[in-house]
Amino acid sequence: MPAVQLSRLAQQIDVLVWQFTRPADFLLRLRDLFEYYADRVFKAGQAVPPETMAPAFHIPPIIMRQLEVELRQSCIQHPAAAFALADVLWAESMLEYRVLATIILGLIPLHPPEPVLERIRAYATPRTDSYIIEALLKNSGRSLRREAPDLWIMLIESWANAPSYPNQNMALKAIMITTQDEIFKNFPPLFRIFSGILQVGPSALQAEMQITLMALLKYSPKETVYLLRQVLLLTTSPTTQRLVRLSLSHVPPEYQNSLRQALQSHLPYD
Repeated sequence: MPAVQLSRLAQQIDVLVWQFTRPADFLLRLRDLFEYYADRVFKAGQAVPPETMAPAFHIPPIIMRQLEVELRQSCIQHPAAAFALADVLWAESMLEYRVLATIILGLIPLHPPEPVLERIRAYATPRTDSYIIEALLKNSGRSLRREAPDLWIMLIESWANAPSYPNQNMALKAIMITTQDEIFKNFPPLFRIFSGILQVGPSALQAEMQITLMALLKYSPKETVYLLRQVLLLTTSPTTQRLVRLSLSHVPPEYQNSLRQALQSHLPYD
């Protein structure tokens, strides 16, 4: 893998920008770029993302950051071409192609928002690699969270209300991703959605619920503890009880006693 020279990278990306409205040609040039910077001696565990099983070029992170910067204007000026390009990239199996597809989708103006929503739904399948799903929710959902937060909430709620665990898992991942968005402020509906999943307490989603719970505790411990106390009043799920107990060590000291009392009052220890 050659060292990244910014001047050379700028020239390589400029060539790509000229192919923006021709997806097949763009893909060929992009493959050349990724192969040029690919880490041929990469070993698992050397670098992030270690949690993905998708085949990857293992390019330096700066490549994707510069692609996002340089493609922004093209996505704004040519939204139809951007959608076509995102679909072509998503059809590829390599990690970097799909991550770039999620970035492009998040750069397209929401006028109207339905094409973006449709693709997020279509791309977010149970067979999709978990790391890529998180990139999809983070990157492609960014414009929805900031310009159409009600639609973002409706999307999460539709996943949460679905009868399948993979869809509910998608809702949990989306809530977790949203806690990392400093601009998004409308959290009460997301606490309500998370509360509904917690009350059912599906054991198949215990790990995902715990990750989401930790994210909410980090975002707002006071609101999260209040939510947990209310949930304990409404459910006898042993999974939920276990999650609350596991969360105690992550709760600020000033809220621990009230949560511990709620556990002792409403659910017996198993």
